[in-house]
Amino acid sequence: MRTWRPSHFPRNVMLQTHSHCNSGCEFCPYPTLRDTLTHGYMQDALFTRIIEQLRGRSEVKRILLYLMNEPLLDPALIERIHQAKAACPSAMVHLMTNGLALDPALAAGLIASPLDWVGFSVHAATEETYRRITGREGYRAVVENIKDFLRLAGAAGKDLSRYVMINLTRSPEHLADPERDQALATWRNLGITRVEYFDHPISRAGNVPTIQKAERQGLNGCASIWATEMLHVLFNGDVVPCCMDWSREQVLGNLERESIESLWNGPAYTSFRKQLFGLSPLPPDFLCTRCEASIPMTTDTSPPAVIVFDAPLGEDDLHHVLHRLEGEAGEEFFFSPRSRIGVPETLFKFLELLDSHDLRHQHLALSLNRYDHLDEATLRSLRDFGVQRLYHFGGSFCAETLRRRNLSYTPRQLAEVLQRCIALGLRNDVQIDLCFPGETEEQFRESVAFVARHHALLNGTLELRPFSFERGSVFHLHPERYGLIIIDDAFLDGWHYQGYNNHSYRRKKLNEFQIVLNHFGVANRMHALTLIERRDPTMEAAVIRRLVGPERSEVHGRHQS
Repeated sequence: MRTWRPSHFPRNVMLQTHSHCNSGCEFCPYPTLRDTLTHGYMQDALFTRIIEQLRGRSEVKRILLYLMNEPLLDPALIERIHQAKAACPSAMVHLMTNGLALDPALAAGLIASPLDWVGFSVHAATEETYRRITGREGYRAVVENIKDFLRLAGAAGKDLSRYVMINLTRSPEHLADPERDQALATWRNLGITRVEYFDHPISRAGNVPTIQKAERQGLNGCASIWATEMLHVLFNGDVVPCCMDWSREQVLGNLERESIESLWNGPAYTSFRKQLFGLSPLPPDFLCTRCEASIPMTTDTSPPAVIVFDAPLGEDDLHHVLHRLEGEAGEEFFFSPRSRIGVPETLFKFLELLDSHDLRHQHLALSLNRYDHLDEATLRSLRDFGVQRLYHFGGSFCAETLRRRNLSYTPRQLAEVLQRCIALGLRNDVQIDLCFPGETEEQFRESVAFVARHHALLNGTLELRPFSFERGSVFHLHPERYGLIIIDDAFLDGWHYQGYNNHSYRRKKLNEFQIVLNHFGVANRMHALTLIERRDPTMEAAVIRRLVGPERSEVHGRHQS
């Protein structure tokens, strides 16, 4: 679960070494705001001051030398790459560029530098489409620049599968399906396996006037790491919350006057994060209420006071949870030593402890990931003790995926427990993890079919997210066992599997699943890869017909509690 509390020091640092761009993409705020913003280049003294605060800090995983700009226009870029990498040798240093300014000398300098990888944003496959999208000529030149770069990088021994990425964001009005497919094929035929495709642009928190912005009435956090793990520094030292704040609405401090650590943990940042996570009142027209990456507050106004307990739990563990309950009643949190759920004896021991401290009246929830002891009598006892909802952290609804993940239950067993819970008046919330490495389209559809059959048993989803893994897990330490490619060790969510299961693919499948949940009236509290808020009834109907079938294209009645 996400928390408003940040890492003690930013794990990712994004630096705008200057504020200029040589293009004018129609889905970027730059053409609209260019003449209203103050522009400039970051002074060497300020850059050095920032980098020196990163020196030797192993918690810094990425240094991104671009932010709302075209990084190749910085005449000091190569020197700054060397400077950043020398200060933080273990951090990944990388760029995203449109490639227009990539001449042979600059290409050679980048390849000879300690830059870890470079991404190119190319949103067309023809000169005409490129001109309509960017407002300028240059498609053929960009493609040739990238081809030359690939040749030089390959000759220098770079692993192109990791060293180069292509970003393609579709502009639906201009990039038809055949040209999109042509663009994707062009780069893959050149040996580039990292091709990130986004089917729709976003409004950048309302900063692109031609794209519909989000309209949140309340907030429950952010689907990105921006607010809690990533520092965003403008050319003049101003710190903004994220790359969506093009208009510089939320300036949280300035690194000319403050240290990174004091600003990151200071009152301005803390106040902003609490507003973002729904713990403080929102000011009028708050930036994040217009942003597609923010998580809307749902109508569920009964957050649980306690979740999770795993076996074995000792007395110290139980009293630790009790202390947290008494100190933070009403704020949701998880307490989990990451083993399996406790047997009923431990479970009821904990409930008795709560009851002895008059905490029985609070909204209790129990997190589950096994079901072999949840017969009707146990569930009835839980209900009588005050448990009101069960959180099911199973992940997939596909039997084969559950088996490969070494989870000890089947979809059928889960459905039986869900049915018992509903019969006893308990609420069921599920966490859904999709796109496990090796999961096929047919297996994805098994999870869809489970929702279609059992949606009446699902009160809502706690979270809909792609499969992810933690640093130090077996997936991180031994990715080859699962066919995983970890491109960037600082961004584990960017893993690839056999070329097709990448970040863009997972985003697409989650959005399809969200459409299915919407169709069957299953509320989703949190979406870990933001669903673009451009509702397209025709597209959604096509998804339902393809995944659910025409016989279920009409929404059936579902259980209400």
